[in-house]
Amino acid sequence: MGVAQRRKIAAPPFGLFDIDLRSDDCLLFARVRDDDAVWIDHHAAPRIVKLGLGTDTIGADDPRLRVMVAAGTGVAPFISMIRSEVYRNRLSDLSRWVLLHGASHPAELGYRRELLEYSAVNRLNYWGTVSRPSEEHNWAGDVGRVESFFAPTRMSDLEQRLGLAANELTPDRAVVFVCGATGTIGATLTLLVDRGFVPHAQAIREALGVPPEAGDSLFSELYDATPVIDINDPTVIEPLRARMQAALVTIRTARN
Repeated sequence: MGVAQRRKIAAPPFGLFDIDLRSDDCLLFARVRDDDAVWIDHHAAPRIVKLGLGTDTIGADDPRLRVMVAAGTGVAPFISMIRSEVYRNRLSDLSRWVLLHGASHPAELGYRRELLEYSAVNRLNYWGTVSRPSEEHNWAGDVGRVESFFAPTRMSDLEQRLGLAANELTPDRAVVFVCGATGTIGATLTLLVDRGFVPHAQAIREALGVPPEAGDSLFSELYDATPVIDINDPTVIEPLRARMQAALVTIRTARN
């Protein structure tokens, strides 16, 4: 008797792939050991989410920073993207790549040792953050949920880490990819509205009054047809719409 579960896959275009498991999978996978077989049912019609650099996002030659925001196992597709770069060139310069990864505890920051190596060797901008620091005695890194990097009180710190001037983290300098829980995606979108980051989800674009000529600059995992923010609630969408319109005016003015 089998148990069906949805999981995120880290699958670069070569070799084997990883299936990223949550900490609450421990009972289900307690008896699974290295090299054990796990069957993937192709009849289940898995949902494929494109968060890479293909023509449906920004393209591989886009010169902007690639800011990847991951919550928990949402880091998996970003691992694929980074590994792909290193596979093509072991000494690839990843200084335009930014990975912000959040989890409840340090032990849940998957691939951390590998990512720290990329940071040291390939100049990857990588920061992990934990949301329950009071339960950890040896954690000296960032604290808070991953989207809190974009909070107004912390944005200037992130810009300094990236070598950007104040208020320079905009769609002209960066593109954002988000993968994780819907709450993380919605919160990231909400925080970045003031910088003019345009979500690729068509329903949200329309609700925010984004003109067709404005390019997408915030790409996220789409779980289903339901938007990650309540676009039918005027108390939610009207303030966001006003903020987006103000941000777009600011961007157009700066470009001129």
